[in-house]
This record gives sequence, structure tokens and C-alpha cells, in this order.
Amino acid sequence: MLNLVDLTNDRHKLVRNFSGGMKKRLSFTIAILHKPDVLFLDEPTVGIDPILRRQIWDQFQTIRAEGTTIIVSTHVMDEVLECDRPALVYNGRLIAYDHVQDLLDQTENYRVEELFLIAGKEGWVIMRNLAKRVIFQTLNDKRSVALILIAPLLILTLVYFLLGDSDYVPTVVLDDNAPEQLVDAFKDETLEVEQASFDDPKVYIEDNVHVDAVFEMGQEGTTITLREPSTKSSKAVGEIQDALTTLNPAAEIDTSFVYGEEGQSTFDSFGFVFLSLFSFFFVFILSAMALVKERSGGTLERLLMTPIKRGQVILGYTLGYGTFAVVQSIFIVLYSIYVLGLSSLGNMAWVMLTMLLMAGTAVLFGATISVFARSELQVVQMIPFTIIPQVFFSGLIPLDLIPYGLGNLSYVMPIFYGATAIKEVMVYGSGFSGIWMYLLGLILYAGVLYLLNMRALGKYRGH
Repeated sequence: MLNLVDLTNDRHKLVRNFSGGMKKRLSFTIAILHKPDVLFLDEPTVGIDPILRRQIWDQFQTIRAEGTTIIVSTHVMDEVLECDRPALVYNGRLIAYDHVQDLLDQTENYRVEELFLIAGKEGWVIMRNLAKRVIFQTLNDKRSVALILIAPLLILTLVYFLLGDSDYVPTVVLDDNAPEQLVDAFKDETLEVEQASFDDPKVYIEDNVHVDAVFEMGQEGTTITLREPSTKSSKAVGEIQDALTTLNPAAEIDTSFVYGEEGQSTFDSFGFVFLSLFSFFFVFILSAMALVKERSGGTLERLLMTPIKRGQVILGYTLGYGTFAVVQSIFIVLYSIYVLGLSSLGNMAWVMLTMLLMAGTAVLFGATISVFARSELQVVQMIPFTIIPQVFFSGLIPLDLIPYGLGNLSYVMPIFYGATAIKEVMVYGSGFSGIWMYLLGLILYAGVLYLLNMRALGKYRGH
């Protein structure tokens, strides 16, 4: 033991002749003589020169390596670096308890002295540091950055190709005896025209998989037989009607729309749904999974030991993830309009404002869901119950077509308010006067989630 504290050569000296440093090392030797499991040391390095202080801490590390838990009190901030988990006490209250690196990440210059200064500041400063930590942690995770910025653009592009304008040319079969004028009219449209002899048009379509429609005109009337109800069949019927109008201009019906235009793609018709859905879904996934990790790892509990208030904790996370929501909204809007050519009659600034409110609501929604999930997997398992139903009530299906009054469920779903506001701007050209009620709905929804999260955080703090 004396060799451990470098007192072997002084073992025959009287203790009253020891220097202050030697007496401290001797006291340390007496304390560890019985090899305790836990060792409490009260400012063991006070009044000791730097070289001896280094030696004493080396001895602490040796004892620690042998399995002894050492609890040291000190006012020397540099010694925080020697600990595995430092705890800061301010005005008699534990205000910080975390790994060294996590505490240093909260400082601006990575100086130990700043820890105590930060700990003594108001909760708003800690909230700002929380938001910064969320931002930097997300930036360091390339998968999270891809989820926020790249995934929405990739899926939007895929949806554009699936629902955008199609260059498909339907194949229509006419009877061999069809008038030449009728055949020429069909060929002038965007159709592949064939002539054949058949007894039953349904059997003929079944035997010829490339045929979309069979057209018959006789004394009993005109008949169109289609393979199945589909987009291809609709396109074939549209081209057939155009051909018949060419033969009989008096039968032409001039169709116009108050909003939109004839022949616009499904992507143009429902683009507002995808903008609202993506601005909500990806931020929800990121925030919910991250907050589950913060809860299960004890980070949230340690954060609540500081002077920060529960509401400031929620705002800190919202500001952190909200930063990415701002960037995501800009990317999605610019990409949709200038790359995918999504049309809008109104000011896109209102669209971006709506998407930002939706993203903020998504963070709070994710925080609420994380209360009921113990792992990231459970967050994913809740998506069929929390997100997918909102898709159907977002405007993808007109609410007045949903039976049994189920359309009223949309009023408890945040995506409905965002999607409707975006539709008002992009499709109807509305301004603030046309969307303020939906923005208010989002704000109220976010307020309710905020209060629910504050209540949920109460179990992590004793007051």
C-alpha cells in the first residue's frame, strides 16, 4: 500500500514530520487499506502542488481499475476530466449529471470552467444548448439527414412518375366491317387501331392481352368493351370520345373547370396531399425515434435535473428539429415547383408557412408517441395507427364521399388541417383569409400536444 502512494521510503518517519501532501497520501492509504467497494473523498487535492495532485489522481485511477467506486468532491474544475460521470451541484441542488463529453458538448469552447457557468444560468440558455445539441447530433448522423432532406425528394419523384402524365397509347380494336371514315377518325387520335373479326368482344380481349378496348357500332347502338376499370381504360374511352366528336362536331361538349384544367395529371390534382404528408411524416419519424432514445438512455432524465423547465425542454427539441423542418420545407417546395412542375395559383410563402407549422406539430406529435414507445421499433409499429389513417382523411378522398359521417374524424387529425390549407393556396389561390382557420387548427393542435408532453414529462421530475 505504501508503495502505491509512494511512501515506502518514508515508512519509518513520524507522521508529525510529514508534509501536507504526504499526510494526504497517508490518509488515502488508510482509507483503502480494507479495500472498500465505495470510497468517499472530500476535496482530497486541496492545497497540493500540481505534480503531487497528478500523482494522487493516478492513484485514484489505479484503485478504480481494481473495481472500487470512488466518489470525489472538488471545486477544481479541471478534475472533472478525471471522472467518468461528473455531477454539478449549485445552491445545494444537483443541476447536471452526465458523461464528461456530453457535458463538454454543451459548452462553446470545450472548457471545463464553462460547465459551472452554464449550469448556473437560466433554463433558456440550457434550452438553447439543447437545441444546438439536437442539431449537431442530427447533422452527424448521415442517415437522419438523408431521411429529412433526400428521402422526401426521392419519394416525390417516384410519385411524380407514377401519377404524372403518361405516354401510354391504348390499343382499340374495330370490326373488320367498320366504315373507313370511322377508322381514320380513330387513327387521328392517340390510339393504336386494329381491325379484326370476332363474335364475342369479351372473349377477344381475354385472348389478346395487348388490347384495351373493343369498339362496336351497329343498328342496336354503340358499345365499348373494356378490359377492366383502370387508368388505361379511362384514357381509351377519352380518345374514343374525341374520335366520335370529330365525326359529329355537334355532339362535342365543351368542358371547363373553375379550378385546374382538363387533362391535368393525378400528381397535379393531389400534389398538395404529398407536400403536407411528407412535411409531417419524416419529421415525426425522426423526432419520435430520437426522443425514445433520449428517454431510454436516461438523457432526458438527467436533463430535467438542471434548472430547465419542462416547457423549455419541449421547446428545445422543437427548435432543434424545427431547424431541419425549415430546410426540408424549402427543399420540397422548390423541388416540386421548379423541377417537377407542380402548379400553384397562390403565394407559395403561405404553403411554406403551413409546412413549417405542420413540421412543428409533427415534433410534438412524435414526442407524444414516444411516451408510449419503449424502443424505435415500437414507434414504427404505431405508424399504422397514428399516421396511415391520417392519409385517408387528408383530402386524398373527398370527405363528403366517406360514408357514415366518418369524414368528421378528419378534424382530430393534424395532416387534414395542413393539407387543406395547402390545397386552398395551390388549387384555389387563397391567401391568409382563406387558410387562417386551418392554421389556427394546427396551432391549437400543437398547443394541446405541448400540454400533454409537459404532463408526461412530470413523471421524470419530482415537482
